Amino acid sequence: DGPRAVLEKLDLRLDGEPVTLSGTIMPLADTLAVDLALRAGRLSGRAITKLNDLLTPQPTERSIYPLTGRLAFVVDSLLWPSPFPVDGETERVPSYDIAPASGTVRFQPGRALAIDITAAGLCGLEISGTYHSDPDRLQEYTVTTPADTIARFQDTLPCLGIRQDVIEGDFTMQARLLRRQGRWEGKSAAIHSENGTILRMRLLSQIFKVINITDLFATTGQYSGKGVAYSRLDLKSDIHNNELVIDRAVIRGQGLNLFGRGRLDLGTLDSDLIILIAPLKTLDAILARVPLVGRIIGGENATLVTIPVGVKGNIKEPKISLLPPEAIGDAVIEMVKETLLLPFRILGPILPGEKPGEQQETPAR
Repeated sequence: DGPRAVLEKLDLRLDGEPVTLSGTIMPLADTLAVDLALRAGRLSGRAITKLNDLLTPQPTERSIYPLTGRLAFVVDSLLWPSPFPVDGETERVPSYDIAPASGTVRFQPGRALAIDITAAGLCGLEISGTYHSDPDRLQEYTVTTPADTIARFQDTLPCLGIRQDVIEGDFTMQARLLRRQGRWEGKSAAIHSENGTILRMRLLSQIFKVINITDLFATTGQYSGKGVAYSRLDLKSDIHNNELVIDRAVIRGQGLNLFGRGRLDLGTLDSDLIILIAPLKTLDAILARVPLVGRIIGGENATLVTIPVGVKGNIKEPKISLLPPEAIGDAVIEMVKETLLLPFRILGPILPGEKPGEQQETPAR
């Protein structure tokens, strides 16, 4: 142990905001070892940059020794710029209000920082993990919804800069994310929601145009221009090599079920998805009301219909196509069987010039 300075309390202002520092500073051979604590009510990202410059100035002939050690922090409200622009407004970037935020800054050689986030509240979500200023270092985050509060899509999404007219309803979320060099490398994400409404989703509207499912809803009185209500929504996915791999996507709608599986590149937004549309009507009930496939198909009264759709290309403007039953993998079949708990029949596309009776369906029970 060598000589050290004890900082009982230092009040200063960073970017106009009051900050209190306390702790110890110890000179070593070629560094200053610090063990500091910071307390602030409100800070901005710019204030954090100024604090970093204050503690670790650029090397000059007269500069103080570089720092080692740590700085523990507790901040009531931290304003941090979002990495994403406001939805539909590419030039305006929102600031996230992280409240509260606590953790430890570790000073490393070369003015590099590692921040161990103990707890951070953002838009109804809880975040913890480790951030590195060196982009070559692996960053890891855990994102969850608090156990003692209710998270709502209509509150969280606008807070994150996403337009509010997408989805409404309560939800829970668990995600573990790895990131390096600006790319998401791994881990998983899961979302569960009950009794909500999908208000706006371009992908769904494009699919409905292809299969003309709205005719069925209009006839049966189960479709509303206000959106698609659902009783349950489940999404389970993994992230590999900056690609979102959707293992299970299920929407239990009022009059409509949707099942999905596939991949989405998080950099290019290129997609390759298989989606099954399953109206909650038996085969005979559908055919009695709407000539969905332009002909009568035999089947048991308790048999449900599913329609396979392929989604490829940029997810904002994808190409939608009807798929043959044999294109559906076993994993999707099992997903449907677990959800519907009834026999169902996968319809193949009706090709131009095809005569009634030539079309084949694949029963799955």
